[in-house]
Amino acid sequence: TYGLDLLRQGYYRPQVDPADGAVIGYVSPEVTLDSRAVFVQPQWRSGPWLLSGGVRHERFEGEVGRRGFDPAIPRAATPGDTPDFSLTLWNAGFVYDLDPALQLFGGFSQGAEISEFGRAARGAPDPSLINLDGATSDQIELGLRGRRGPVDFSVAVFRSKSDKAASLQADPSCAGEPLCPLIPLRLAQKIHGLELTADWQVNRTLNLGTLVTYQKGRFTEPGAPSVPFGTDTLSPPRATLYAEFEPLAGWRGRVQATRFGSTDEYDAAEQAAGFRNTDSLTLVDVSASLPLGPGRLSLGIANLFNREYVNVTNQASGDFFYYLSEGRRATLTWQAVF
Repeated sequence: TYGLDLLRQGYYRPQVDPADGAVIGYVSPEVTLDSRAVFVQPQWRSGPWLLSGGVRHERFEGEVGRRGFDPAIPRAATPGDTPDFSLTLWNAGFVYDLDPALQLFGGFSQGAEISEFGRAARGAPDPSLINLDGATSDQIELGLRGRRGPVDFSVAVFRSKSDKAASLQADPSCAGEPLCPLIPLRLAQKIHGLELTADWQVNRTLNLGTLVTYQKGRFTEPGAPSVPFGTDTLSPPRATLYAEFEPLAGWRGRVQATRFGSTDEYDAAEQAAGFRNTDSLTLVDVSASLPLGPGRLSLGIANLFNREYVNVTNQASGDFFYYLSEGRRATLTWQAVF
């Protein structure tokens, strides 16, 4: 596989006075980012081996536009071109057939992150000094998948590393103001994890399955010690169990339970800095359907036992996002084909 990509992205987000519609500031001035990329992705099969690899080279050109520009408006950005930059990304992978129903697989891949152009340009007096700072991340994965008897399964481990991963922080120049936009921040980060799946066909009418996820990681700001990621970035230890059944021909049901484990990553000093440990949480969903007339009647109940709860992402995001998630919800539908 080979090809050429051409992409243009534009963004403009002013702050407007609701009284008269006048521009009074910018979350983002007008910015445009053009990219051109060529890529090639060959693949080879040799006996039990399936090998693949590839490369993508991309060139970027940016511009701060004149739309809405007024040097008297706070945080206006001077129009002009930003420095060009390029990225080259590699990948390689393999699948090895241990037997007709069992495979070993693995791979290496690179991704790329670019600073958010609009936020990087906000208030910039000289566009030639804007560095969008394209940076690669390296991912490695190794796993096993297959079928043994009535059980389909997979297990995989992974590791990801970036010296300059993209993140955001509040602009310190507008502390205390009603609207304080976020600005780009670069962090070194490392993440590793494991995922396991299994699906067991017990008999014709019953199927059981599970998904287990474990992720850990740390990030480092320049000149500071490393800090663990919270559940606003990574999933806490999580296990999902489900059962699918058909007690009578055409009558189908499913019960699913997901357990999010508690986290205890942060000490007192880190919690004082705004990082949050999170509590455990269990969510249960059920659904059932049966034939009715020319169609099918279905009933689904989400969060069967949780009328009030805060999901783990919001738990980790501090007081501003600590609000209740959608509680128990029932849905009744009837579908017909005609």
